[in-house]
Amino acid sequence: FACRENTHCPDFDAPSTVVLGQPDATSARELPHVPQGPHRLRFPYGVAAEGDLVAVADTANNRILLWRDPPGTGAGHPAALVLGQDDFARAGENRWTAVTRDSLCWPYALHLHRTPAGRRVLAVADSGNNRATLWTLD
Repeated sequence: FACRENTHCPDFDAPSTVVLGQPDATSARELPHVPQGPHRLRFPYGVAAEGDLVAVADTANNRILLWRDPPGTGAGHPAALVLGQDDFARAGENRWTAVTRDSLCWPYALHLHRTPAGRRVLAVADSGNNRATLWTLD
């Protein structure tokens, strides 16, 4: 780890300032087979950030959660948007139906970037469907 010149370098072993997916910084509770809502994650495998947007691959819930303007501190913050499910209460692989353009099955890695035209695109490794999907967010 090397800090770049003219940037703030955190001390090693410094605590995190924001926790997403748990009610506080010392919890690690998993809620299998129950609605997760916008506050909980189950096996988050990928995170991507760009500007005011943070995306998390909520892998075991077969969805992507998005936070806009994430808070600077604290825990238990609800996500603003969900991709791959009809609402925050659902978690089924491909919504327990057929594979569709907007369904997910075990999403893993994410990449979020802004195109030269200024649009944000989220790339998702949709591993359970053996594909990668691109989602235009702006």
